[in-house]
Amino acid sequence: PLARNEEEARTGRLRPLRHVAQALGAGAVALAHQQDDQAETVLMQLLRGSSRAGGMAAWRAPFWRPLLSVPRSALQAICSGEGLAYSIDSTNRSDEFLRNRLRTHVMPLLRRENPQVDAALGRYARMRQEDERELSRTAAAYCERLPVLPGGIDLRTIPDLPRPMARRIIWRLARERGLLLEAARVDKAIESLSLGRRHALGPGLRIESGALWWGLARPD
Repeated sequence: PLARNEEEARTGRLRPLRHVAQALGAGAVALAHQQDDQAETVLMQLLRGSSRAGGMAAWRAPFWRPLLSVPRSALQAICSGEGLAYSIDSTNRSDEFLRNRLRTHVMPLLRRENPQVDAALGRYARMRQEDERELSRTAAAYCERLPVLPGGIDLRTIPDLPRPMARRIIWRLARERGLLLEAARVDKAIESLSLGRRHALGPGLRIESGALWWGLARPD
């Protein structure tokens, strides 16, 4: 069946590669995403309001992207010089998809303002990922130390933390309960903790009396 959107198409492409890697016992699958793709991905994430706009990861098992710092033009030049044929997906010319619209209409404008904008966005993605890894590691360690309650977790110390750390702790705890929160909802949860207000995060998950609760009604 045809994919309904870009994300579904991406998942559909990667699924068979993952299965083949498992069947072969391969430790990695190398993908050909390059610097231009990374720049477009960062812009897509920013436009969609993602608070984690770090582009594509160079390594997320089993997928390896070794060419993220190489411009598309350089790869095309290598192919031409070596007489290697390559194909271009015909759907890349369609304005139906956001990535194509950015590639065709937005990136040329940005390159006129800064010819190195692709490399700049790539550096931003790399540094953003490094920051995220370190903050996430620290948040995970903090989560391990939070007092566990019957049906909940005590979060009274969270409002005193730096906001970037508090965000990641709330996001991580909600994800562990099967709920992926957008940045605005995470900030609302932190605000509710600070003010002692009750706040519903999602089905069966809520902030109340300085704690995160799930399932049954909060015990006295």
